Amino acid sequence: MKRKVLVTLCLCMIGLAGTVTGCGSKKEETPVVEEEKKEPELKAIGQEDKEAFKVEVKNATGKNIKGVAIKLTDEDAYPENMLEEGDVFADQESRNLYYKALEKNENEDVTEEFETTENDGTDDEKVLEQGYDVQLTFEDDSTAELHAFPFGDIEKGDLCYADDVAYLTYTSIESKEQIDTKEAELAVKQAAEQKAAEEAAQAAAEQKAAEEAAAQAAAEQAAAEQKAAEEAAARKKEAEQAAAASKQQKSSGNSTSSNNNSNPAPSESYSNSGDTGNSESSGDDGCLDDGLLY
Repeated sequence: MKRKVLVTLCLCMIGLAGTVTGCGSKKEETPVVEEEKKEPELKAIGQEDKEAFKVEVKNATGKNIKGVAIKLTDEDAYPENMLEEGDVFADQESRNLYYKALEKNENEDVTEEFETTENDGTDDEKVLEQGYDVQLTFEDDSTAELHAFPFGDIEKGDLCYADDVAYLTYTSIESKEQIDTKEAELAVKQAAEQKAAEEAAQAAAEQKAAEEAAAQAAAEQAAAEQKAAEEAAARKKEAEQAAAASKQQKSSGNSTSSNNNSNPAPSESYSNSGDTGNSESSGDDGCLDDGLLY
């Protein structure tokens, strides 16, 4: 009986030893930790600021961009380039665009206008109701504009270029709809071309009117000068005729005076005759006297 118990106990110990040995020889498995793939950090356009708009933009224009500038729609000129000197926004590259809008107290009237604008039209019209324009300068120095960039309604978008216009494609934050501004940009381009044509026609009409007025003034000036010349010639002719008449009159007067001086005066002839008679009478008187006295 004791022997049976001992055998059983030995078997249990052997089994336990085998179990311990088996566990000790088994390799421990190291848990696999999957590393999260980090997206590459995008380069920035503009200065990062907590108050600035942030938009991830992809250059899908098919051209390298060397200049980016943003202005209010009502402003005339764009400010300085937001890219660093020598920096190129390559085709198919994505970057974070940062833009800090003007505060209300800096441009109160314009800001209020943006806040009160209502949208009664299509999505494309909505895009053009914003208040910022973006100018892109390509490596060949050509430029293109994105009108009414929708800061506040875009997180990510593509900058595109076709048919001589730059345009934007993005998903609206507000409506969740895909927006494509190409047609709106083409409409802006057409309106600008029409305005330029009208201004050119107006300038040409004003130039023509100015030339006609100048020609009319020149003709009037020439006519006035001709009239003045004719009047001067007439006055000169009259003066010459008057001088000739005066000269002729003086010449006639001198001729008459010369003729009068060449003929003897009748009174002198008569006086001489009288003197002769007196002389003869004196002679006779002397003879008589002589005859009578002696």
